[in-house]
Amino acid sequence: METVKQIDDIVSSMLEWVSILTDELISESEKYPKEEQRAFIKGAAWMLYRLVKNRGQRHIYIEKDMSLEEAIRHCEEVLPIAETSQCAREHLQLRDWLIELKQYKENKQ
Repeated sequence: METVKQIDDIVSSMLEWVSILTDELISESEKYPKEEQRAFIKGAAWMLYRLVKNRGQRHIYIEKDMSLEEAIRHCEEVLPIAETSQCAREHLQLRDWLIELKQYKENKQ
């Protein structure tokens, strides 16, 4: 079991790295026009949050079954935050297939 001092040291180290990362993000954002800097920082913060939240997992697992409409919406929501271009392409393809399935089911009725 870790002692309080060990935990304090770990937290201090983490805060130091977060501070360095924050400074790097701010510095990187300065390469963009003023009106785009805030969006850059928010986007970077969102990606960092997802990375930590998912601890490097490639997929996010949904706790409940989705309707066809919810699945299409999920694919569209993932596109702006896709971690790779491959992930974005896969969600685009999946969205298109789901839309096609939805149209097929509607026309069949």
